Amino acid sequence: MAISEESRYLLHGRLDEVLGHDEAATLMAHLPPVGWADVATRHDLEVQGHLLRSEMAASNADLRSEMAELRTEMRTGFADVRSEMRTEFANVRSEMRTEFANVRSEMQTGFAEVRADMATSILGLRGQGRSLFLSLVGLQMTAAALAVALSRIL
Repeated sequence: MAISEESRYLLHGRLDEVLGHDEAATLMAHLPPVGWADVATRHDLEVQGHLLRSEMAASNADLRSEMAELRTEMRTGFADVRSEMRTEFANVRSEMRTEFANVRSEMQTGFAEVRADMATSILGLRGQGRSLFLSLVGLQMTAAALAVALSRIL
């Protein structure tokens, strides 16, 4: 027999006549809202608990699997990045060595040119020093000759 809203209403009215209003309301509150076929039993709850645990275990396994895949992808990605960085650093080192070698070569060439210019200047100064020395000697001789000539005149 299916319980309808009408039958529940009639039952509540009869209980109200026999037991009184408060007692009837208390008893009706303890009855299920629909038929007993819709009420869950402990067995139903246990089955649902097992199903829920199974679904959670499957979700947990899927999540662990996805996390493991992500770790693998990250390791691979980091290894690729690390390899690219090593290659890039090696290229930079090579370029720096080449540039330093070029700068060193240019500096050596510049120093050699400065040394050559200084050597030329020193040789020129030596020649000028000799000329100056000989000119001073000649001037002193001229002055001595003038002094002798003046001493004879006076």
